[in-house]
Amino acid sequence: MNDGIFLTKLMFDTFNKYQLLEDVTLDIEFQNRDKLKINGFQTINTDKLSSLNGEALEELNKSGFLQAAYFIVASMSNVRKLIDLKNRKLLSGEN
Repeated sequence: MNDGIFLTKLMFDTFNKYQLLEDVTLDIEFQNRDKLKINGFQTINTDKLSSLNGEALEELNKSGFLQAAYFIVASMSNVRKLIDLKNRKLLSGEN
């Protein structure tokens, strides 16, 4: 467990080194007009990631953090899928 904590800190320190992290606020409105605002999330800025030089990309790749960065980017599409799933449940009368 301590190894995981150390690696996570190292990964986020590396992302910060290259200014890849950006804050995200989720403003969600469901089909039933309920609203939800979620603060405190961060994601990878894809513009900054794609503009990194070779040396930075090599560092991220060798550490395994480049793959993690792309997983973080990809996970944001899952948020939309979860919202759509909740909306389908609301439309069918489920909570």
